[in-house]
Amino acid sequence: MTDLVTKRDDVKKAPEYNSIEHRVIMKARDAFILPYEDQMARVLLKFFQQQQNEIGRRFRDAQPKQERARFPPLESLFDSEEELQRFKELLGPLIESLFEVSGNDAIQLVIGQGAPQFDMRRATVRQAIDYIIELDAQKVNDTTFGGLTELFQQASDEGLSVPNTMDRLSGYFTERKQPYQLERIARTTLISANNAASMAGYEQSGVVESVEWLATLDNRVRETHLAAHGQKQPLGRAFDVGGENVRYPGDPWASAENRINCRCTVIARTYPN
Repeated sequence: MTDLVTKRDDVKKAPEYNSIEHRVIMKARDAFILPYEDQMARVLLKFFQQQQNEIGRRFRDAQPKQERARFPPLESLFDSEEELQRFKELLGPLIESLFEVSGNDAIQLVIGQGAPQFDMRRATVRQAIDYIIELDAQKVNDTTFGGLTELFQQASDEGLSVPNTMDRLSGYFTERKQPYQLERIARTTLISANNAASMAGYEQSGVVESVEWLATLDNRVRETHLAAHGQKQPLGRAFDVGGENVRYPGDPWASAENRINCRCTVIARTYPN
């Protein structure tokens, strides 16, 4: 990744929006994240396909021999706790891997040669990783549960047959598995983990005084995130993003409006020599 650290005596402010320096930083960040996004999207595709297969099997097994479908409680078809655990098992290792690499990159950037290894065992690091995985696992499965609730209720109201209900189920998961859906989930989770790890790495380095928000570079950037570009805060203090306290881009504590699909990043400013 490119240099995301500046010395106080060298640089007075964050790179101007859409400047060459800004474009170089964001291009390097995107090049780093993209392989993880692609891998996570593939795992999510497998995850949703397994859900579709299992729910379809349980639904068929619950049917009596009659034309109209029987609709058992959704909880018997979709076990939220089971799906939550499966999400963690499938995606947890990938998120942890990105977190460790990002944390090490952050320390290396601000210290350089001889930098210590990022400590993944620190309680604050474990808490950050576990919270991101738990939160996004819960949100993904809550969305699926809500969609299935609506699907089966409509099928029941319409008195659909088992084959027609299975067609509806297939259609729902076809949409759930669309590339843009997988990309949004992957990007939200991984940008969150990447920035959380960078902040943890800056903290572990002991040499970072402050951080500055860098907005992403395209016409989809939120106005509030564009307005936050260049905002500087002491390390550990939240940014003011549209009136909301946001610790870093992709902060899992932030509102959905400030977090989902956020692609912004931060740069570090070290203490003067």
